[in-house]
Amino acid sequence: MSSPKPISRAEAQEQTRELILQTAEELFIANGFHATTVAQIASKAVRTQGSIYGNFASKDALCLEVIRRRYLKSFTDLGISLATASSLDAKLDLLTEWWETLTSQHDLTFLVAEYMLAAWRDPAQRASMLEYVGLIKSVVGSIIIENFGAVDDGSFLEMTDVATISMLSLGSGLAVGRATGIATVNESSFGFTETIKLWKTKLQDSAVASR
Repeated sequence: MSSPKPISRAEAQEQTRELILQTAEELFIANGFHATTVAQIASKAVRTQGSIYGNFASKDALCLEVIRRRYLKSFTDLGISLATASSLDAKLDLLTEWWETLTSQHDLTFLVAEYMLAAWRDPAQRASMLEYVGLIKSVVGSIIIENFGAVDDGSFLEMTDVATISMLSLGSGLAVGRATGIATVNESSFGFTETIKLWKTKLQDSAVASR
């Protein structure tokens, strides 16, 4: 039998990076941003702290990548799911199910809040955070255009941007509200889906008025 082909340096580095991310995600979600240290992540991953800093500039950068991966996967899955729905009601049902699942992850909600408050006080990390927020806005804007009545041309881009900001801002507040007990799961879902319905109507009315 031939011996297994040795992995390349690049492959080994990618495996290490993935292990660090998986370990960091587990600890950040379980313990929070401030309570989790690079030393704890290195110990659990059986890697050196130097290995972690060789892949990520700081604990903040590592946490942001954990958050980015979690939410991009969630929004990507949502987009794929919505593409299979044949009616607005079906899309809203899928959206409600997705929303309830996402906002049930209270530890993730608290992690994002912890990280964002810390990052805002660091100019370099704030810039990285705002870049990530811009990416999420772009992804959500595409979902709105494809599924909820917006038209992808210049006259509607500004309206779509406003709708995106409205939904993300409301969604963030409702997620925190559910995590802290201010809103029940039903209240949170109702507020979110009703806002989407309102924006769908507004976007469609705007399209008709511009013709």
